[in-house]
Amino acid sequence: MGKKIVKHSGGRHKITGKGGKKSFDLALSAKNLDEYIVEELDGDDMKVPADNPLNINWFACFNIKNKKDNKYATVNYSFEFDVDPNQRIFLAHPNKEGVITAYEITDKVKKGRMKVELSEGDPAVGGVP
Repeated sequence: MGKKIVKHSGGRHKITGKGGKKSFDLALSAKNLDEYIVEELDGDDMKVPADNPLNINWFACFNIKNKKDNKYATVNYSFEFDVDPNQRIFLAHPNKEGVITAYEITDKVKKGRMKVELSEGDPAVGGVP
């Protein structure tokens, strides 16, 4: 998987969606953004969970790590993106054992624009038309 470090500008990191689609600004809720590394991932080898039979197309993958130890950071962050009509939205996240599960969150979001607020992980965000 290709990784590209994304520098912040004006307190936000620009994450480019796969194929240049659905890009968004990632906002970390931290006093010193320079303590974190934000990596944009190309998502080409993203492992879709085996328990999800749908053909999910990931449009954004990224990591947030602590610069000090290069481990995944626990920091609040948020981003917003446009939701296409009839699109179903999924969020993949590993549990404590490292098993990745995709959760459908379509019913929890309003159609139009979606705001996501999380505190951990290196999420892949995707949808199925």
